Amino acid sequence: MSFCPHCGVRRKRLKEGDRNVVCATHPNEEAIGRCVFCGKLVCDRCSVRKQGRIFCENDEHVKMMFDWVAVWTANTPYEAQMIKANLEGAGIPAMILSQHDRMYYTTAGDLAVNEIMVPKGFWENARQYLDATPIAGVEGQTGE
Repeated sequence: MSFCPHCGVRRKRLKEGDRNVVCATHPNEEAIGRCVFCGKLVCDRCSVRKQGRIFCENDEHVKMMFDWVAVWTANTPYEAQMIKANLEGAGIPAMILSQHDRMYYTTAGDLAVNEIMVPKGFWENARQYLDATPIAGVEGQTGE
């Protein structure tokens, strides 16, 4: 069965006699697409549609944006810059998606979130690198 690698939508409808493709979570449901991040087959009930793409129910996969995925969440711009520099030093391209509000001197809660993003194809390498590398000043942070 053919699925679009960019948006995850099934490219053609089943014809009579074709083998049925079912959802990985709900085996009694027909799959309408494939998660563009992990490739998991999803039905209409468990799929998440975001920016014209299909994702599975895993929230981390939905954070994908323009083929970049969140690999780490930092609370301060300084920490985000440090993680980004470490990834780039390991040959992994990275960028920061910041929700920091520069209008106020202090920012708390979700407004202070800084996501370190890497290209989708580098996600696994970036996670392995961050899990194996102690990062000074960021104790207890798992990146999840």
